[in-house]
Amino acid sequence: MTALAFFDMVKREKHSALVNTAAASALGKMIVRLGRRYRVSVINIVCRQEQVALLRSLGVEYVL
Repeated sequence: MTALAFFDMVKREKHSALVNTAAASALGKMIVRLGRRYRVSVINIVCRQEQVALLRSLGVEYVL
């Protein structure tokens, strides 16, 4: 429900991007999938280098 609520706000307020600070978590992965579905850029922030590799393997474009 949290991920859906984020995208409800994004659509309602007509944002073109979302910053995801929980990128490697289950919630973060849901946000990534919904970003693709709704064509919203998701900027993902992670703490460790191995999390970058994990997200890249999922096809994520923006990882910091």
